[in-house]
Amino acid sequence: MYICLLPRLSQDELSCYRDCECPEGSDQDTGLSVDACECKYTVGCEEPMTIVVENGERWCHFDGVAPRDEEIVKEAPVTYLCPDGATYNRQDGKCELQLNKCPPIVSIHLDQKAMACGPKTDEYITHMFNHIYHEAILAASAGFTSKLFTTCSVGCISTYSKFSECAWQNDAAVCVGRAGKSGHAIRAIGHLSKYDTCTSANYGKLRWLRKTPACRAARPHAGGDPRHDEDSPWMRKAVDFLPCKDMYGSEVNFMANWEAAVQKIENIATSYFIKLSGDYVHKPTGRLDCRQAHCHKTDTNSRQHGERTLGSCVRSCSERFR
Repeated sequence: MYICLLPRLSQDELSCYRDCECPEGSDQDTGLSVDACECKYTVGCEEPMTIVVENGERWCHFDGVAPRDEEIVKEAPVTYLCPDGATYNRQDGKCELQLNKCPPIVSIHLDQKAMACGPKTDEYITHMFNHIYHEAILAASAGFTSKLFTTCSVGCISTYSKFSECAWQNDAAVCVGRAGKSGHAIRAIGHLSKYDTCTSANYGKLRWLRKTPACRAARPHAGGDPRHDEDSPWMRKAVDFLPCKDMYGSEVNFMANWEAAVQKIENIATSYFIKLSGDYVHKPTGRLDCRQAHCHKTDTNSRQHGERTLGSCVRSCSERFR
């Protein structure tokens, strides 16, 4: 038997989520309200307390006890729910389940550009690797096993994950950092995006791509649970073009704290059963051109098939590197 610490992969696989339970008791009444994980309810001033009115406000008072108002606030216990047979490991923050066989490990070659020019928040790095993991398995089943195809498609996923992250942030300074405050005409790009529903003809050419988590989350009929982050739409497409200038702080973008970023990337990749290789581990000696060498390359691959979507970009990769 193996102990597999499973990530939140997709709606069909192991996941856990937080739920709040309000304390039960006869002192609750219909005035109960829940705010985050706090339960608030109104009670009277039970005996032997007496009501004291101060400055027009009612207080419950009893000698030797601090006065309180008639509303009680209690912190609701947080319950971590896992699928049947699994238990929640609080230290690791994961559901733990004994399996006869662990999920397959996917080997991915990650270069410096995909590392430096991809998303920066934990949420979108997680989205990116979740998509990479499932796409690699689905692509291999469809016969796309070339290393060049994998590298090309990872570049597509990295760029569209960054684009989706910046569109979600919809704030130039948050997306690109200090350059967004420098007055160099860097814009918020939320209005330049739409959620990608994966229904265009390009996805029709690669039907297996529609089974990835990003595409499944984009289709309401997929039957996901909104309490699970992976069931919420996140992948976006560009309305007209990929706004590369607005996604990166300068013509040559460079990640300063490279070692810490490598550690973060590796930790998240490991949690998704991805084994990384490539020069991403080495801090670049020069500067990396995210706008031209990474983002514009993805834009070119996308527009060959008439739209700026992940599907059109991966389709170009599939035609070049079968």
